[in-house]
Amino acid sequence: MKNKINKNLPNWLLELDSKLKAKVSWDTVTLQLYSTAACLFEISPLAVVIPHNIEDVITTVEICKKYQIPILPRGAGSSLSGNAVGKAVILDMTQHFNKIEIVTEGLVNCGVGVVLNDLQKYLFPYRCKFGPDPSSGNICVIGGMLGNNSGGPHTIKHGNMYKHVEEINLILSNGKIFKAKNIPLNEISSLDDFHRPYYEKVRELLIEYSKEIINSKPHATKNSSGYQVWDILTTTHLNMASLMVGSEGTLGIFIDAVLNTIPLIKHRGLISLYFTDLQKMGIAVQHLRNLEASAIEFVDHSFIKLALSFKPELRRFLPESVKYLLYVEFEDNKLENIENKLIEAKKIISEKNKLADVGAFSTNETEIENILKVRKAATVILNKIQGNEKPAPFTEDAAVHPDVFPEFLVALSEMMNKYPFNYAMFGHAGDGNLHLRPILNFKDKQSFDFANELMNEYVDIILKFKGTLCGEHGDGRLRAQFLEKFFPQLIPLFREIKTLFDPVGIMHPEMKLPVRTYNWNDNLRYSPNYSYLPISSKLDSDLWREEIEKCHGCGTCREYCPVFKATGREDATARAKANILRGILSGKIDQSVFVSKQFYKIMDYCFNCAQCLTDCPTAVNIPGIVILAKEKLYKKKYYKINEFILQRGRQVSRLSSILSPLSNKILSNVLVRKVMHYITGIDRRREFPTFSRYRKYSSEQIEQRKKVVLWSGCAAQFNDPDGELENSIQLLKKLNFDVILPDWKCCNIAKISYGNISGSIRDIEYNINVLLPYAEQKIPIVFSSASCGYAFMHEYIDLFSDNSALIKIAEDSYDIHSFLGNVFLENKFEGDFIPINKQAVYHAPCHLKAQKAKYSPIDLLSLIPNLEIKKIEDACCGIAGTYGMKKENFDMSMKIGSKLFAEIKRVKPDFVLSGCGTCQIQIKQGTNVVTIHPVTLLNQSFEGSRKLNVNKFL
Repeated sequence: MKNKINKNLPNWLLELDSKLKAKVSWDTVTLQLYSTAACLFEISPLAVVIPHNIEDVITTVEICKKYQIPILPRGAGSSLSGNAVGKAVILDMTQHFNKIEIVTEGLVNCGVGVVLNDLQKYLFPYRCKFGPDPSSGNICVIGGMLGNNSGGPHTIKHGNMYKHVEEINLILSNGKIFKAKNIPLNEISSLDDFHRPYYEKVRELLIEYSKEIINSKPHATKNSSGYQVWDILTTTHLNMASLMVGSEGTLGIFIDAVLNTIPLIKHRGLISLYFTDLQKMGIAVQHLRNLEASAIEFVDHSFIKLALSFKPELRRFLPESVKYLLYVEFEDNKLENIENKLIEAKKIISEKNKLADVGAFSTNETEIENILKVRKAATVILNKIQGNEKPAPFTEDAAVHPDVFPEFLVALSEMMNKYPFNYAMFGHAGDGNLHLRPILNFKDKQSFDFANELMNEYVDIILKFKGTLCGEHGDGRLRAQFLEKFFPQLIPLFREIKTLFDPVGIMHPEMKLPVRTYNWNDNLRYSPNYSYLPISSKLDSDLWREEIEKCHGCGTCREYCPVFKATGREDATARAKANILRGILSGKIDQSVFVSKQFYKIMDYCFNCAQCLTDCPTAVNIPGIVILAKEKLYKKKYYKINEFILQRGRQVSRLSSILSPLSNKILSNVLVRKVMHYITGIDRRREFPTFSRYRKYSSEQIEQRKKVVLWSGCAAQFNDPDGELENSIQLLKKLNFDVILPDWKCCNIAKISYGNISGSIRDIEYNINVLLPYAEQKIPIVFSSASCGYAFMHEYIDLFSDNSALIKIAEDSYDIHSFLGNVFLENKFEGDFIPINKQAVYHAPCHLKAQKAKYSPIDLLSLIPNLEIKKIEDACCGIAGTYGMKKENFDMSMKIGSKLFAEIKRVKPDFVLSGCGTCQIQIKQGTNVVTIHPVTLLNQSFEGSRKLNVNKFL
């Protein structure tokens, strides 16, 4: 984003701007976006740099060193401990440092911006993988994993991150590249003059403090607290790379790393064990470790209670008496070995020692997923708890030795019983690693005080069991206050290490060994002092404020948001929208931001694809809050010409349809398209569908027949009347329905997406008057258009929640595929499907996925004999209604869709199926493969249509 140059800016910022240009930002909006992460804290940085290469990092470091400005390297912002925020110059290392290459067998070189799951996909063809596997693998990046010394459920077998590094390249505070590697001791003397002193000094320090290192080692099998001074100096080697792991940016800025890989294991098996006694569970864990379990996951009764309170149907997976649950995994290349381990575990735990009941066990992946339902459901429920009280990750990630884990849990349970709030406990029992989540409202003074009291008591219990503050998430600002309690003998060593690599003290100076004293609950996002300022918008309501605050910044949107995946920009994420609006509503940011170019760009990045409603783990209604933000924005800003035109799609389409021979000719003219491009802002490269003359349809009403209202959309009426519209009518008639085609106005999904709510009211009221009489008669209202159905069944309900007529209409509304699914898959029907010997790809429109209908088009298409639906990795097509029509968005829309286009081209289908008119336009343009509505194919196949002519539509 462009910054306004101010001569009164500090010299360090002027110099950064002079050298880095657009790569550095310090505007209010950008600073707010980087002031939070997945943690509880909020601290505005000094500036944000997006380095494109190593030279940019060095330039930043040299300038910051010159002016003594703190530096904070940041990954995906998925850390819970607060090490991704601070009053410093933040370097976002995720956009450009993403190269992966195999070094040699068993070693891979990986940039710090590489997402873990992407690394795993890259390694899969080589039949290997990376060992550490935190649950955030879909978003966390290698740099963050190195900084935190990450682990995961398989740490019991593979160990934390520090065990998997051979070499790390990092930039020190002197601006030089340091190569930290695992080196034989006899080679230290032959290192160059720059590296040798560091290696010699570290070796000297580790020897000098050897007794303190041994005495201070936590009684735990995993640890990411303090500097990693254990196990890195052996009789033959010094692993300087391992020392850097877990340093949280305080020693240098990681650039890339050479990582060890491990072979893929072909099979796994899972067994669930039900306990009523903690001591028995502890004994069981010892047995399971001896059986070399690859993962032992723990769920406490508090977690189970929470899950069952929200989803009583999960009771069928659990006996009433269960208080503690273990999920135990075994891995092996031979299925027989796993089966033997499962039998042996069952025999030892249940039959011989009577420690637990066996719930289920299997080596089948589908069955394994069913066994894990309670664990997975509870996690989702935690994220989706409504109200002011939320799970707060502050007393979390402690690790004690597995042998004392049960006693540790007893002590924690006794501690928690003293407090009046709920909580949930879960973790990695195989490593004694616990995640405790109290459910609190930090804006409430009593809850805030309870949290502080609990934190101190929690730390004391960990000390009592000689455990570690954190097993895999890093100290961060959450635990820095307590570090000296745990490592009093090692603090001098830690300071020596810090001074050696960062003598000027600019590398993330508030982590590990803070340069100033602060409490763990300073700078929390929410506190008793939190307040609101009215902004004259629906966003002022408690309902929408709570919706904004539901976003806790986990960053999962970095995986699913189509615009983020195409840009890699933090301001494109869904969490950015909630973040900036929370800043405005809380008064942290001035309301003048509403009219800024930065604010417009952030909101324009959201094109209302509604994927947040299906993929966000917290189910934050980001599309809804963006619509209301745009409504506020456009009270002070005029719509662009293309935005004005594209909001009136039905009028334009209807006129083009009436004049179809002429309009089709005009719209295909190159010169006309160029003029449109520059005058109206509709991209000249955008291919349009052919317009067909609009026809009025009448339906013969037969008293005895069932009735259904068919709402087609603009695409069906004006572009595809012989396809989507005609085939929808025919198919419903074949199923003995009278089809009612109401006189409708535009659903206004485009206007709403642009925040033009007031401009949509007249059409919505007209449509209510048309449809309400049918809803009152319980006549089903069926939508063949995914976006029209989404508007009626979801969008209107969010925006006009007090309109009982809309609610009534929504109750009787169905997507056509879901409606047909009820007929074909649940009720008797007469007729058969004729075979279609074709290969097709199905693309799910975002607005159809958001409806979460009972039946999908795939369920129906599977009824067609011989039709092969080719499996692809489906993705957003990128057009997003009107978004990809605009000249400023065309390239972005094609980039977003490129993944889908490549997948379709890879499988070479005869045609593509999709229930969205604009998706059909985009896919056809991106692949040159004909795309039709699924109903067209279903009707052509169903019930003896001997004149079947699929090719008519291809």
